[in-house]
Order: sequence, then C-alpha cells, then structure tokens
Amino acid sequence: MSLLSKLFGGKTDEVADMLKKEAVKAVKEAAALKREADAQRKAEAPARAARPLEQGLSWGEVMPDEPNQYNFKGTHTEYFEDIFRAEFPGMALNREIVNGGRSIVYTLGQKELVVELMTEKSAANKRRRDCRQQGVPYLRFYYDHEGWWNTRKYVVDRLHAAMGR
Repeated sequence: MSLLSKLFGGKTDEVADMLKKEAVKAVKEAAALKREADAQRKAEAPARAARPLEQGLSWGEVMPDEPNQYNFKGTHTEYFEDIFRAEFPGMALNREIVNGGRSIVYTLGQKELVVELMTEKSAANKRRRDCRQQGVPYLRFYYDHEGWWNTRKYVVDRLHAAMGR
C-alpha cells in the first residue's frame, strides 16, 4: 500500500481529482486577475496628447478628450457598469463571467438587452446567435482592441439604438 493510500484511506483518485479541479480553478482565477490588472495598468498609463475629435468617435490612434474606458478611474468592467446604471437606473443588471473569465455578459432588465464584453481574441458567436433566435437585442464591446476607445457617447448611442430608444 502506498503512502498516499495510507494517508487518504484508499481514496487517492478522489483526492487527485479534487486537487486537479482546484488547480484548474486557481489558474483561471489568476488569469482573470492578470487581465484585470493589465487593463487597470493600461488605464493608469499616461495618456498621449489627445487631439480634438468629433464627439462619439471611438476609433483612432490618439485617445479622445471625452470620457472613455481608458481615462475612466476604474477597470473596464466598472466603466461599463457605470454607464449601464446611469442610462438605465431602474433596470436590473445581471453579470455573468464566462469563457474562463475572458468575457463578461450583462443582462439588462428581464433580458431586454444582452451586452457582452470580450477580448478581441475571442471568436465566440453562440450567445449572439441565441439572442438573435430569441429576438433579444445583443451588443458586444471589445475591451482590449488597440485604438478602440469605447467612448461614453459611442457606448450610450449603441445601447439606446439596440433597445430602440
């Protein structure tokens, strides 16, 4: 009888499975924390000099003066949640972390709108297809696409357009 069998009473397979599950979980959590820290570090990095752009323009080499996810004093998730709460104050906001922490799905109200925040490296389309089949408005925003600022006006305009407001 091996030492592990003596220690765990012959349940070494169960213990090994439990340890494996916990290790996988810890790796996923560490990866999610690293992504949040990277986004925070990017948000705190000194901004390049902004040039005047048309308000709501969300793409360009230089960060616009208007509020966007990179000059917001918080993470990209806090930025979007702040917009959701300000624009739809009486509406329930549900948050679900998916794809091993690479994406966050927000459901506004009783599934009146589904918003997915995802990395540009993701090619997931199942949620978009499911929403289309159910007749639920769906939006996605990439939180790490270089040069894409997700300006507040751009995000708000897309949210309202998706909800028909």
